[in-house]
Amino acid sequence: MQEEYDFFDDRQPAGTTSQPSGPRHHPDASSRSGALAVWTRRCAGLSGLLAVAASLLAVAKAVAPHAWKALNGYSLHVLVTLGVALAALAIVLAVTCKVAMRGKPGRHSSGSGAIVAAICALMLVGGSILVSSTFPQGIIQPAVVDKAPIANIEKMEKDVEQGSGTCSGGWQEISTADHPGVGSAAVCKATRIAFVTFDSRTATAMYKSAVASKVKDLVSEYSGTSEAQGDWRILVGERWMAVGQKSDMTALQKRWGGTLGTMD
Repeated sequence: MQEEYDFFDDRQPAGTTSQPSGPRHHPDASSRSGALAVWTRRCAGLSGLLAVAASLLAVAKAVAPHAWKALNGYSLHVLVTLGVALAALAIVLAVTCKVAMRGKPGRHSSGSGAIVAAICALMLVGGSILVSSTFPQGIIQPAVVDKAPIANIEKMEKDVEQGSGTCSGGWQEISTADHPGVGSAAVCKATRIAFVTFDSRTATAMYKSAVASKVKDLVSEYSGTSEAQGDWRILVGERWMAVGQKSDMTALQKRWGGTLGTMD
């Protein structure tokens, strides 16, 4: 009967205290550690996503540098540096989170995802650097307007005069018989402007560097004269090119289009 009615077998005697059988826990410290790990994991994931975004912008800048007006104020170097820095931050935070959560229950996918995102970002950064080194001007080039009337030399001369003034001494045509692929060439000494037409785009690509180099040598040779002074520019179209002062070439570009550059 005693076994049935002994309700006090599990009670502690008066004056004694209960001692826990297992190790002591600190709920406040554990909760703070868990909350810190959660925030670290979230920051790692955010850093990884931002790293991928910055790296994608770097790739876009390298492939088509002139197509993205919003990126005109940012160089490829800035975007690459930002992508690498964010990727490194994501990896550091993800590793810190994994170390803090070791041996504790919970999901660790966000930390792993941040590392994967950082690796993808670094691969994209490497791709953007490779594209930039292989294609300095980008793979996708902007469409260049070309309205030069290369079939009518007199019309070309009049167009040039509208921007630079009348050629008082008259235009002098230069023989191009010894240069296959060159259509015609003319020069005005009064306004210090010359232009050349070509038979094909291939001829333009072949001769434009030689023409620019020749003009540069002449300017250097006669640097002591007033005719050689000024800011020289070269304007190149699909099948033509013109050489003259910056103001004249800028005005001519508005009429003909083309790409304006220096003599270097």
